[in-house]
Amino acid sequence: MSGTAGDTVSELMASLPPELKKVATDSHYERLAYTHDMSSLDGFLTSDWLKTLPDLVVLPRNVQQVAALLKWAAEHRVPVTPRGAGSTSLFQSVPAKGGVLLDLNCLNTIGPWNLERPSVQVGAGTIIYELQEEAKKRGLSLATFPSSAPVGTIGGWFNNGGRGYGSLQHGSLLNQVERLEVVLAGGEIVQCTHQSDPPIQWFFGSEGTLGVVTSLELKLEPKPTSEAHMAFGFSNIGELQRFLLKTIDGPFLPYNLTFVSATLGGQPIRRINWDAILPGTFLAVDFFGDADQVEQGVQRVRWLKLEHELHQLPKWQAEKFWADRFYNFRLQRTGPSLLGAETLMPLNKISSYVEGIGALATGSQKPMITFGYVTSRQEAYVTTMFWTDEARTVQYLLDLSLVNSIYRTAFKFGAKPLGIGLWNTPYLKYAYSASERRKIRERKERLDPSGIINPGKAHNPPVVLKPRLFGASMTALRIFRKILQRLGRVES
Repeated sequence: MSGTAGDTVSELMASLPPELKKVATDSHYERLAYTHDMSSLDGFLTSDWLKTLPDLVVLPRNVQQVAALLKWAAEHRVPVTPRGAGSTSLFQSVPAKGGVLLDLNCLNTIGPWNLERPSVQVGAGTIIYELQEEAKKRGLSLATFPSSAPVGTIGGWFNNGGRGYGSLQHGSLLNQVERLEVVLAGGEIVQCTHQSDPPIQWFFGSEGTLGVVTSLELKLEPKPTSEAHMAFGFSNIGELQRFLLKTIDGPFLPYNLTFVSATLGGQPIRRINWDAILPGTFLAVDFFGDADQVEQGVQRVRWLKLEHELHQLPKWQAEKFWADRFYNFRLQRTGPSLLGAETLMPLNKISSYVEGIGALATGSQKPMITFGYVTSRQEAYVTTMFWTDEARTVQYLLDLSLVNSIYRTAFKFGAKPLGIGLWNTPYLKYAYSASERRKIRERKERLDPSGIINPGKAHNPPVVLKPRLFGASMTALRIFRKILQRLGRVES
């Protein structure tokens, strides 16, 4: 065979090696479950130029089956899209060209453990929260974890850049991975370290386009013996930024710093946390470590609070905000759909960015919420979200132009998109420099010369997502939206 264009699904299934037929399905109903991720983008936007319905779904139970699948796919030139939990919204794990959807969720083994180092070997399909719970039983802890931990897989998080809570102290997930098992196009199984060829670094944040990660060896931290949580309200985002920068300029970094700013009078903030009315602009500070370290950090923040004459929120609110860290943005309950943009933002530009978002929200008559947490002394993860309704096609299309406007505002202040997948391919130049893009292409050509692993993502965007055509389309939508807004035909 020479691809899927002339082959029926039954022919593809028939050509699979016997050991793969046992873990494969061509059921139309089951394949439909893989045509989307967390994005609310409807099928009418993709049906004419993408093939999001895979021809087959394969759920391997071990690395040997992954290798057999990729060897078969290379021989038959069939696209393969790796997938974990599908908990992102950029179509990283949604097929663009049909083929095989490789569901890695059955690669969920935890162990063996090395309690002396300490470290653990873990399958790529392991749910992050479950791994953390197993580590706690042994007096250990993951150094970092994402907000998607209850549903996200460790392999998916690694492939998407591995930043999260705790990155301020410990860096990204890359710093915790000591060894990586990857299956390359053609079926070769390789063990990667930071010094190997190819190294672990090549696959970190590559979004499953260079190879299929099947297991990771992770360094672990001792379980903290003490913790403290504080939260402060601010009158404006500039005041918050100044306090935030001083907070990280000390000998003991907080484990986490989370900030929230709501536009249009703070109205949306009440939709975030159901048990507490929080101020429109606030900062949560979380400390973990031994008792002396935590006390040192708390005392320094208290001194900064007095210096800045800040309003400290009650202790129970700070503790609840941390306890609800996986659920603070249960916004889907308050509206049919959500749209937004995720970026990595220079810390000293947060204030300017949020003020720009405020102007955008006011001009577009859309309440918006900006949320973020600090990932290093220089950078923060920042996401801005707003409500829409995908069931109202015209309104939804017009609101898509606001996502582009959010990104444009972020890029103005030196931000980078957090992930590329499919939908952020127009912004590739903002994510990587020209030399970085060249290196990415060279790695792809070396490791996957036939282009069968997760094709259509980042490296070769579809025509409709080419920057010039995409930019012109978004400009037209913005203009049309403004006209209808003036006529009172656009809802907030």
